[in-house]
Amino acid sequence: MKGRHWIVPLALFPTLLASEAPAQKKMSLAGWHNDKKHGFAVRLIEAFGKPTPIQPAEEYEIAKFAGPELTVGKENAIFTTDFRIVRFELKGSPTGAGVAEEAKGDKKEGDPADGGKVDPEEAKRAMREAMKARSFKDWLKGPSGVSVLGDLKEKDLALASKLPAKEVEFTLKTSLKTPALGYAAVVQTAGQEIALLWVLPENHYKDWVGAFRSAAKTFKPIEAAAPAGAAAAGSEIEAKMAMVRERSPGRLVDRTEHYVVVYDPDKKKWLPQIKKRIEAIRGRLEIDFPPEKPITAVSVLRVCKDKDEYHQYGGPGGSAGYWSDRDEELVIFVDSENPSDTWRTMQHEAFHQYIYYRCGKLAPHSWYNEGTGDYYAGADFKPSGDFEIDIFLWRRDTIRDAIREGTHVPLAKIFRYTQPEYYSNARLCYAQGWSMVYFLREGKKRGAKGWDPAWEGILPTYLQKLIEANARGEDEGKARETAIHAALQGIDVDALEKAWIEFTT
Repeated sequence: MKGRHWIVPLALFPTLLASEAPAQKKMSLAGWHNDKKHGFAVRLIEAFGKPTPIQPAEEYEIAKFAGPELTVGKENAIFTTDFRIVRFELKGSPTGAGVAEEAKGDKKEGDPADGGKVDPEEAKRAMREAMKARSFKDWLKGPSGVSVLGDLKEKDLALASKLPAKEVEFTLKTSLKTPALGYAAVVQTAGQEIALLWVLPENHYKDWVGAFRSAAKTFKPIEAAAPAGAAAAGSEIEAKMAMVRERSPGRLVDRTEHYVVVYDPDKKKWLPQIKKRIEAIRGRLEIDFPPEKPITAVSVLRVCKDKDEYHQYGGPGGSAGYWSDRDEELVIFVDSENPSDTWRTMQHEAFHQYIYYRCGKLAPHSWYNEGTGDYYAGADFKPSGDFEIDIFLWRRDTIRDAIREGTHVPLAKIFRYTQPEYYSNARLCYAQGWSMVYFLREGKKRGAKGWDPAWEGILPTYLQKLIEANARGEDEGKARETAIHAALQGIDVDALEKAWIEFTT
């Protein structure tokens, strides 16, 4: 269950939106993009000149610029474009096969053959390195996540700088009838391959390809800056702040005790509230789920300017916020008209972030994870700085209606739902997950009829057994099954469901 966890009320290429928007053909060349870290410069096209953030764990993209919204053929949709610069290491970088062969070579201390124990995190790192794309064409076929139709069209491209370069054109499958066409200029320089990448709807490609080619031909080497030194010991949060600044042009970066906060300058007035509330919910979670040892992981709290920027950055459709364990990033947007919605979303996602590390980098079953996130989303923040748990109105009526109509999921089934199963009926499952956790945490003190004292142990037993199973090295699916089996041991689930239904309705 790795990946993203979001609250409900791309990815490589552009977002498709159901509306019309005229193209603004600002095709002339504008200023230079100077990348001193990687030692190159290239002219930008005026319409593709606004820098946008890159997600923290992104391995290949080193720069991204927003482009125009273009109509898609005769379809009632627009295509939100961008310009991306993608980098691949060449010099001294073995292929995936080469890394695999190296692994068979000289033994190192800690190898199983020497009786040592392999570090799981190091093994994962080595595997990621082995699988890493080493060229644009490898990336396009794999890590990019797109579907290429037919063969690539490749030819030499003459740069003013005389560096060796290729022009690559390709067709991509989209969710619409009109395909997308891609143009990439791929340059090899100083032990690296740099790809300049644009993608457009087919009906606009001929209008723009000349501008892409003109921009690409300006690519030139520049003197690279000296590599930054390693962060000083104990300065993990400073290192994270530096990384976020580099990948978030035009944004401001601040910090709290546990978070790096990155935000749009237009939202600066919200920063004091954001910092106060994120640390307050973190404090509450540490009380309710005390860690066995301090959780030192530093996460990013990214506050997008608005809903459009949130979705452009990668926010799933229909969501108001998400936590990505891959990026170690909690992403929300400020709803200026309904700020309480922003705070509830942040409280929900903060739980995902905290419990992931509390469990040893493992997410619980979705009913527990999303349900408990909503349990805290329903909490009211008081002037004292504490939270008062209350009914979460976003979910209450949905689950009540489902129970009355007989469309809720039987508890015995939803307890073992996978994340895809849970998300396939998100509106119902989120509401039911919240009501289950609310019942198990609040039922006794709120006078639930037929309360069985054994039910008080379901949630703490589940979490403890999940942590123990994960620590033993059980795979994710098995660890979750171990936890739910132990939590429901000796529990009459039918009686539990009957009491939950009466309490909820």
